[in-house]
Amino acid sequence: MLKSLLQKLNISIYLICMMINLSLVAQDVEQKYDEIKNRLNDKPIKWNGILTADGSAYHSYGITGRAVPYVGRLSALINLDIYGINIGGSANLSSGGTVFNTVLPAYTFIGISPSYKWATLHLGTRTMSLGKYTFNNHSFNGIGFELKPGNWRFASFYGNLRRARPEDFLSIQRLEPIFRRTGFGMKGGFDNGKDAFLVSLFKAWDNPGSIPAPDSSFQIFPSENVIISLETVKAISSKINLKAEYAQSGFTENRSINTSTNTSFIRNYAGLLETNESTRWNQAFDIGLHLTLKKASFSIQYERIDPGFRTLGALFFLNDLENVHMGLKLRLLQNKLQISGKAGVQKNNLDGTQVNKYNRFVGSAMWNLNVTERLRVFGSASSFNNVVFRSSVQDVNAPLTVTELVLNNEDYNLGASYLVQKSQKLQGNLQLIFNYSKGLSIENDIIQPDANTQASNLMAYYTLQFVPSKWGLTIIVGRQYISFGSTKNQNVITGIGINKTLLRDLISIGFNSNISFNKQWIEESLYASGQLLNTGISVSYKINESMQLIFNSMFLSNNTTDIQNIQRRFGELRSSLVFTYRFKS
Repeated sequence: MLKSLLQKLNISIYLICMMINLSLVAQDVEQKYDEIKNRLNDKPIKWNGILTADGSAYHSYGITGRAVPYVGRLSALINLDIYGINIGGSANLSSGGTVFNTVLPAYTFIGISPSYKWATLHLGTRTMSLGKYTFNNHSFNGIGFELKPGNWRFASFYGNLRRARPEDFLSIQRLEPIFRRTGFGMKGGFDNGKDAFLVSLFKAWDNPGSIPAPDSSFQIFPSENVIISLETVKAISSKINLKAEYAQSGFTENRSINTSTNTSFIRNYAGLLETNESTRWNQAFDIGLHLTLKKASFSIQYERIDPGFRTLGALFFLNDLENVHMGLKLRLLQNKLQISGKAGVQKNNLDGTQVNKYNRFVGSAMWNLNVTERLRVFGSASSFNNVVFRSSVQDVNAPLTVTELVLNNEDYNLGASYLVQKSQKLQGNLQLIFNYSKGLSIENDIIQPDANTQASNLMAYYTLQFVPSKWGLTIIVGRQYISFGSTKNQNVITGIGINKTLLRDLISIGFNSNISFNKQWIEESLYASGQLLNTGISVSYKINESMQLIFNSMFLSNNTTDIQNIQRRFGELRSSLVFTYRFKS
């Protein structure tokens, strides 16, 4: 009998559970039905975006033209919402042209990114980040997706990273030819906003057959690259968190060399990387500890990038770098004073193969102080190492010489802004800005004393706004000083700007003009002097709430007399017409 009662009880519980499940399913179906019904009754399709079309013209006399004579551009951003499916798209088109005997090609970039809840699809020209050492600040033309269900993250893409560019023998700039580059990447892991662990894989390769065989003076090769990266974030407490990123790069400099057959399974990334004698493996990592308090934050960070570390997923990348720095942010005097800065030690030549080794203090600082309601003072300072590579043809009958140029830059800024007058009829503001910077050039590990630069700028801006009549006035005075090796330049600038709105702010007119009195010295002797005049006008017309038309024109006139009393004159006229249309359903 007890067994019979238990069976009946189990059946009753099962039936109750089934009824509850059916009830929940019915409620969910009813909820979804109500959402769709409300959407159908409202607007099943919604859209908004902006369309911009502009054309520009350039004319010059006395010099070779420094811009394309006529250029047309069209760009569009659109967001669609179709029954809860969001589709974001963009398009950028431009005509080409010729400048300095260099043909600038026309381009077309079109892409869309439809998304629904936690899923996004990328088609066309899009961008995606897999990590700062992997694929970052770079676009692809292809297909990709991102999935963010709950705290899980998955992303992947495949496409072309750049198109081929053959050698242009008529180019004065002698732009190097480049191969068409293709790549793919994927990233996945866990991220709940506090803790995260993500793994990414990236591969890119050049197509050797995408351009004809380059001239022997150009030392370029089709490359291949595979990078595995790890990212982690750990919240140690509510105020302390740890962040770390590690990447290992396998880079084949010249994939046209015969492939090596004795590379291990791990070294060739399970067969993803074709290795040969030009292949190298390098690492990069960054680890930092961050402390956040009520009115202050502190961080300490260590970063190391091996010499030779490269990624084909970045347009520009630094390597041979070790950097240890600390950061601090403060808010003091009832938040009237904000201070932020970073300071540390930076060095290069980590493997000891370079002639010069740098081990120096680097840092940056910014501060802003609201002294009174009318007076604000601010400033900044920085000292960092920037490395670029340039190529130059020393002799057409000899191979190309590749030169490494290291710039050790320091920059300092100081400024003040004072509200001279503020009333219902008149507002006046005075601003002073001073800037000083210097750079040290090192070519092929040799300091170049004739290539050192220094520059200082002192500018004053006084603006007046006549509120009832909607007139604006700006007066500019300043001095600029620039030295490059034995050459020194001084410019004294004065200018004026006027703006006015008409017809209930439908029309805005602006006019500005400034003249610069210039002098140039070479080895302490006055070489040339002259005047440079800039005059511009801008007119914008608000057709309606959606459409606007903007016209800009700038004329530059230069008149210089050198030490031999030879006059040189040239002028440039740049004009543009821009039409914008904002739309929404």
